[in-house]
Amino acid sequence: MKREKKRNLQALAFAIPAILILGIFVYFPLIKNFIYSFQSFTLSSTTKEWVGLDNYRHLLSDKTILVSLKNNVLYAVISIVIQVGFGLVLAAVLEDIAFHKFAPTLRSIYFIPTVISMTVVCLLFDFVYNPQMGLLNSFLELVGLDGLTRVWLGSKKTAMYAVIAVSQWQSTGYVAMLFIVAIQKIPRDLYEAAEVDGAGKLKRFFYITVP
Repeated sequence: MKREKKRNLQALAFAIPAILILGIFVYFPLIKNFIYSFQSFTLSSTTKEWVGLDNYRHLLSDKTILVSLKNNVLYAVISIVIQVGFGLVLAAVLEDIAFHKFAPTLRSIYFIPTVISMTVVCLLFDFVYNPQMGLLNSFLELVGLDGLTRVWLGSKKTAMYAVIAVSQWQSTGYVAMLFIVAIQKIPRDLYEAAEVDGAGKLKRFFYITVP
């Protein structure tokens, strides 16, 4: 009991600095921002006026804010579907016995975008999306799909999806690596037993890997 108590105290001692930093620099500002959202003031104000829900009413009546909220929801939904869905499929493929020989190399290739600086990624895709000499339009012209070429970041119809695509390219590899770690913990006996029972790769994926 005494040893366990000592171990718990040591763990708490290590956790306290992190808790303090999170409390001071994350949670305290969040709480203050929530309180400020019910007040009206400027940087030069000496007093703060309590306005209740007026700020929220103004927020929800602003067309620009509503468009921003719609874009954020769109970004979040597509990101979840692609990163989780495609990330899981990618992880399952890389952990398949057929790919074991090449798995380490492929894992590195798919994970590389995650460690690239966001600035570098933005510069890279600025070149990819360039309407005159970008890789995407050049590829479309090469395969005879000239009608699909466009100013990807300059059109309201494509700009949001072009930005979302960049995010998926950079983040899906990271999510796939998390799934790979989880898949590696699944007992191989389950897959072998399912294979003996005649279950194909798709059935093993949906009935063993996904759960």
